Amino acid sequence: MKKINYIKTIQLIVFCALAAAEIFGIAADNGQNTGMTSLLLWLSLSFSFFFIFLDFNFYSKEEERYAKLVKDLSSDEMTKIGNRYSIDKLIDRYDNLPLPPDFGCVVLTLSNIREINEKYGRPEGNAAIRRFSVILKMASVGRCFVGRNGGNKFVAMFEDGTEDTIRDFIQRISGKIDENNADAGNIPMTFEYGAAFHEGDSVKEVTDLIALADRRIGSGEGIRAAR
Repeated sequence: MKKINYIKTIQLIVFCALAAAEIFGIAADNGQNTGMTSLLLWLSLSFSFFFIFLDFNFYSKEEERYAKLVKDLSSDEMTKIGNRYSIDKLIDRYDNLPLPPDFGCVVLTLSNIREINEKYGRPEGNAAIRRFSVILKMASVGRCFVGRNGGNKFVAMFEDGTEDTIRDFIQRISGKIDENNADAGNIPMTFEYGAAFHEGDSVKEVTDLIALADRRIGSGEGIRAAR
């Protein structure tokens, strides 16, 4: 903001100086010195185009910085997937609206994160969260939005989903976890989830559906919901 104020101040000073010089020149020779007047007009136009170019360049860079800021705000710093802010933005789209008939939700946790931290240290625990995030991102392509809701908890939301889509999503995660654990060089990971898909008249809004999926974590009910 200080930079743009500085540039705009310079622009104002230059234009005021040119305008004053032009007015003084016209008044001094009663408008007879058309060459000087033309020169001042051309200078004004030249400076106008120059400052327009500066403004365009400045605002283009500001737009790029703003786009990066929005991306950073919407991306979890550690895992580079959606963060709590982006989860809330998606939920806000359905605020006070009836639950869509094709909306589903899965809440997941990396369930052995405490054991990983205690046995291997927090850096390895963070690495496990990142690997799990990559698995979720791969499983979500073309299916759903996935974000980290803090700690070891993640949320997947299906805006145009079916029970089969949710089941396929979970199966893909399970397969990738099995592949990870089959490699002796990797730290074993386990996960739990709770799933909910529309649920009829018992669930009215998206927030209620997410809360239901969260309550189902580890209960076995989520498997039923993704049958």
